[in-house]
Amino acid sequence: MDRRTRARYAGIACAGLAGIGLFATSAIAGSAGSAAKPAKPPKAAKAKAAADATSATEKISLCHKQMVSIRVSANAWPAHQRHGDVQGACAEGSRAAAKAQKKAAKAAAKAEKAKKADDAA
Repeated sequence: MDRRTRARYAGIACAGLAGIGLFATSAIAGSAGSAAKPAKPPKAAKAKAAADATSATEKISLCHKQMVSIRVSANAWPAHQRHGDVQGACAEGSRAAAKAQKKAAKAAAKAEKAKKADDAA
C-alpha cells in the first residue's frame, strides 16, 4: 500500500472512531440529563376530564338522523344536536319513513337532471 492510500484509510478510521465517541458521549449525557428533569404538570384537559367524570358516564337516548335510536354520552349531545338529532327514542316506523323520503328526493333529483338534459338538447 502506498503512503497516500494508507493516509486515506487512517483518516477514515479516525473519523469513524470520533463519530462513535461523539455518539457514546451524547448518549451518556442524555441518559444522565433525563433523570434530573422535573416531572411535567398534569394537563388542563386531564383535570377537566376528572372533574366531569360524572357527566361522562351519563348516557342519553337520541333519535340519530331521524332513523335509528342510539345511546351516547351526555357530553356528545351538543355535537349531535348541531346536525339535527333529537333527544328521545325515534318514533316507530321513522326509519322506513326516512328511507322513503330519501328515495323520493333522489328520484326527484334524477328527474330534474333528465329534464335539464332534454332542455339542453
